[in-house]
Amino acid sequence: MNHHNLIAQMMEDAGEFLLDLFPGAAFALSLRKLSTPALLSVRVRRSSDDDEKDIGFVGPNLDSITLLDFCGGGDGLVVKWYDQSGNNRNATNLIKVEQQPIVISGVVQLCNGKPAVKGTVATTGYPTGFTGLSEKSSFSVACVTPAIPPSVVSRIVTSYSGAGPALDELALSYIETSNQLLFADGGVVVSIVAPSSQLLIFIRKTSLGSLGLGFNGGSLVTGAGNTNVNTNSYEIMEEGGGGGATGIEVPEYMQEEIMYPTDRESDRAAIEADMNGFYGAY
Repeated sequence: MNHHNLIAQMMEDAGEFLLDLFPGAAFALSLRKLSTPALLSVRVRRSSDDDEKDIGFVGPNLDSITLLDFCGGGDGLVVKWYDQSGNNRNATNLIKVEQQPIVISGVVQLCNGKPAVKGTVATTGYPTGFTGLSEKSSFSVACVTPAIPPSVVSRIVTSYSGAGPALDELALSYIETSNQLLFADGGVVVSIVAPSSQLLIFIRKTSLGSLGLGFNGGSLVTGAGNTNVNTNSYEIMEEGGGGGATGIEVPEYMQEEIMYPTDRESDRAAIEADMNGFYGAY
């Protein structure tokens, strides 16, 4: 067992979840249980009659049995990702044609063997309604394998809606044409070449405006930005709006997003050990 998996196993054996040990998240959205008090993961609408149901957990895992029993042989579309931080910053999209599936034709969608929400349609994303933050850290798990139809840009987490100075709001994206992760904030962009696969992505912006971007436990690419405060709502799986006729701009699959209102680079190794112990991204 490697070092990361050993740490994750010790946490699980102690009956503690990630946010129990590393509290203080601004919001935390996931298809697994992240904190002891958290009871719900997502709210799902079934395609057969538009009825909706909250889906929770069995142990640390999504309650896939209840999910499939509810959806039957049809589709299950995510209406809401529940915020497990305790701050009630649920990420919600009530527009039916923009809701992304977690079940398609009676089959739970998977990335690397774990449940995932599949990006299939153009969408305004799942906004949390939360704005602000100059200093921040984000931990994401997403599969950025090429979408059908292909996406030019897969926007994973963002507060950039196209309003205001270009790139002055946070945008974490994957550029499929060049296999690059891109992190923009404060008018500055940093990028790194990354495989088209499941990725565990870390970004941070310090109180002095320094940006950092890394994935799968690797070193950070850094850049110097400004200390602006993001003014648009943080959201996940948003269409970027610049893809034109080539397709949508949402991740192929989304599984987890945790945002902290502080620089958590010092905790990165331990937090990623827990995440990777569950998802096995690297």
